[in-house]
Amino acid sequence: MPSWSYLAAMADINTIDNPVWGLSTLGYGVLVEGLASIRQCLGIILTTSKGTDPLRPDFGCDIYEYIDIPEVTGVPNMKRAIVEAIAIWETRVKVKNVSHYMKSEYNPVFEITYSLVDEELIDRLILDLKVGVTSSTDDQEIILQAYYPPNPKGYPYQIAFIKSGAQVAPLPRPNGYASVQELFSWAQTNWGFYGRWNMLADRFVMYMKAAGVKPPTTLAISVLPITTFYAILPDLGPGEAYSVSFKVNGEDAAPVAPDDLVTPGALLAWVQDNWGAHASWGIEWIDGIGEPVFSDEFSEEFDTDATGVQYRLVGVSNVDGFEGELIIGKVIGPVFTDEMSGELTVKRQ
Repeated sequence: MPSWSYLAAMADINTIDNPVWGLSTLGYGVLVEGLASIRQCLGIILTTSKGTDPLRPDFGCDIYEYIDIPEVTGVPNMKRAIVEAIAIWETRVKVKNVSHYMKSEYNPVFEITYSLVDEELIDRLILDLKVGVTSSTDDQEIILQAYYPPNPKGYPYQIAFIKSGAQVAPLPRPNGYASVQELFSWAQTNWGFYGRWNMLADRFVMYMKAAGVKPPTTLAISVLPITTFYAILPDLGPGEAYSVSFKVNGEDAAPVAPDDLVTPGALLAWVQDNWGAHASWGIEWIDGIGEPVFSDEFSEEFDTDATGVQYRLVGVSNVDGFEGELIIGKVIGPVFTDEMSGELTVKRQ
């Protein structure tokens, strides 16, 4: 399957790296490749009147036959001519929509939205009857692609977006995402203003204007060889504390957690100090848009009593084959004396 990535519309015989290419109309020795080649072909089709190519009298588009017809009937016929011409002469694309606005009384401008038939990439062209065809985005456009890596063990996915040598903010959560669908949703929500995003069967594709962009600019998806485990923090009542149990590959982790951890911040600080060799620890909660937020610093100013807000202690290990089991309950106090044995007993749940 061809790759449509390109940084510039032009190439030469020594720099062709795409199986889809052709001679450019810009001059002798200039080539176009990838999506730029498709755009050029569409432009030639739509601006060529039928009968003007002596070897192919049916080649072209009838759009100019309706130029002097009133808008109410002329524009619909022009749209029909656009769709028919592309369907006949450029079978690599499928028209999805044709819209228009009137630049002047006799000058409709059409925006043609189409997709590549063998991929889900979407592109748009502007057809101005007095100017010709231009891309609805700058021809100097970068198309970034990130392929899904093999993931037979079902590890979390991670994404990295570098623009002009710097990581793009906000950063994705460090423990990754369970599926490529979840990863795409996050990227589209948080990085959508950088360009147009598409999710294909084997990759993400993003169209981004090249203005002001310098190398390196990259998009990559990786697999995190990590194990993530968590336990929900129960609500504590007066006199109660967290009861924490942590097993590493079936064995109790040392030291044993104390019974005096009464806030999420104190709990996080203790596990980081005492169980930090086994995993990285953080508190995760749900933000206002339903996105889990991971933080390795927890402020007691967070409202742990907020209705509907769920907090959980999360451990992340990058050791292959690591198995962690985390259980958090609570100690019900105060400590009392069993009248039968006289021994101190602590009730847990």
